[in-house]
Amino acid sequence: MALSNDREHFLDAMMNPDGDDVGIARSSTLVTYSLCDLPNELLGMIAGHLEKKDLQKLQDLKNRSIHGGIDHVWAEANFAHQVCKTTEDSIQRLGLVIRSRFAKRVRTIEIVSHLECRAPPAGQSTAGCGEGLPCMEAGLDAKVLLMSLGSIFTGATNLQNIILRAPSRPRGVGDVILSNRILLNDLPQDLDFLQSQGHYHIIDRSSLCELFAHMIYTISQVVPPTLKEFSILGYSDQEWRSALAPGDYLSKTLAHIPALRNLTTLDLEFEMSTFYSDISITSIVETIKDNAHLQVLKLRTGPRSIDRFTRPSEAWAPLLTLLGTSPPFSLQTLELDGLATSTVAPSLSTIIDTHAPTLNRLVLAHTNFRLPNSVRALFLSLSESAVSHFSSTWFFLHDRSFLHNSRLRYTKRLDEVLLWEGDLLQLDLAYEGWVDIDWQASDLDRAILWDGIDVLVKEGASGVVEQVDCGSLRDAS
Repeated sequence: MALSNDREHFLDAMMNPDGDDVGIARSSTLVTYSLCDLPNELLGMIAGHLEKKDLQKLQDLKNRSIHGGIDHVWAEANFAHQVCKTTEDSIQRLGLVIRSRFAKRVRTIEIVSHLECRAPPAGQSTAGCGEGLPCMEAGLDAKVLLMSLGSIFTGATNLQNIILRAPSRPRGVGDVILSNRILLNDLPQDLDFLQSQGHYHIIDRSSLCELFAHMIYTISQVVPPTLKEFSILGYSDQEWRSALAPGDYLSKTLAHIPALRNLTTLDLEFEMSTFYSDISITSIVETIKDNAHLQVLKLRTGPRSIDRFTRPSEAWAPLLTLLGTSPPFSLQTLELDGLATSTVAPSLSTIIDTHAPTLNRLVLAHTNFRLPNSVRALFLSLSESAVSHFSSTWFFLHDRSFLHNSRLRYTKRLDEVLLWEGDLLQLDLAYEGWVDIDWQASDLDRAILWDGIDVLVKEGASGVVEQVDCGSLRDAS
């Protein structure tokens, strides 16, 4: 028998929670088992290994005993993370959850900005790009959002994480900014879609910016300082999205929100304009400088800054100074996209050394690595740290070159017997031992990636130090 009687019977009980006609004989006594007979603690443990759809099947049985055991797990799976669009219907649904017994289960609220395309007024020309009035606006009036979110955040008494996410990209659009409007012009592969729409999309930038500003204001007024994680995501990957979250205003506002001063995680993706100003970075420093709880810091600036990241800039100096000069926190994760190292602030190697006791993840993208930073010092610090994940793309080194993956590959040729022409045949020994050598370099956007265990990082970083020492990799002179 493949299964014991007890296990066979338990599997039957899972399929027959009411226990009808289920039993085994033992010592002349009929013992009946069912899922309903299990204690709540055991039911909860079982439920913890089930997928959401399977939990719902058990919930749909409407069995009081089973419900009592799985209710906690089922509620966590369905209500812990709430996603809400900025539409009236979505806000109302979230409000119903907050006014129910499940309000205390809500720990993450993710708000996704929503775009609604309204057909242009009658008689409006749609013949070319930029003609006519905006047709794509915020999906909800900013004042309605302000009142609704206020009650939602207040009612979510166990709220720990807030995510503000940029709108998704509509089909058949390009990426062009026109003053206070955003023109989304056509892409050739989506011409059929555009023809069915009958017009080009133009975003009303002011309505989206106003909506975003009201969300930030509401957070500043009603969210308690018990918040653990705060994220603004998706506003840095394309120019039209970055225009919907004005960086300087946003970062200044964040610096004055009490709820953000005790965070463990701060994840920001918006245009910080670091190519000409340190306003955004300075404001972020004000937000975190007294936070002893911060563990995860992720900053990604927008496309305008990324396009200019090879230009020298001191905009990041305030953050580098904080991170490398006895900060009140010790980071576990540091991710920076668009960083320009400073000639006066602490180096990246100093920052790694400062957070070495806890730092286990370091991600750099679009990095302008300038003197007095040195490659040797950076990778030596990495090799001596406990970092188990390191990734870097577009690493611009000392204003002259990019650091990226490459490898030397060789292939042995098959030996060929070559003969001299003439009366006496002689073997040409030069045919033996030939190899083909090929130097392979990866694309700049392909990451230098060491992931999984700290041994990989130590070996990889030590290899870079050896390259510098032997002269095969040119560092600062």
